[in-house]
Amino acid sequence: MAATVGAGVQDGHAHFAFKVPRALTVRQDVGVAGWATGGGHGVLTGVYGMGADNIIEATVVTPNGDLVTANECQNNDLFWAIRGGGGGTFGVILSPTVNAYQMLSLSTATP
Repeated sequence: MAATVGAGVQDGHAHFAFKVPRALTVRQDVGVAGWATGGGHGVLTGVYGMGADNIIEATVVTPNGDLVTANECQNNDLFWAIRGGGGGTFGVILSPTVNAYQMLSLSTATP
């Protein structure tokens, strides 16, 4: 399972895309693209890995203005660069596709 989200979409909004509750490894108060390409740590990363590890593909506008798809098969140098942290350094990420998982039951506490 995966979810493609637009730039600026926050985790809490991304969950509404699924008919059955699904979990993304994203924190609820930040945008998916920026969070994931910055490494991406959250409550589920101990189970499913860091946010950058969960990027499957991304639509990116490169510095020279080209609109490209970056994944393991095409533009893979850009794909691995945005998964390595500092994704905004290599272009503007318009929509990342990230892994989605079956929702776990968990409890959290905040101060």
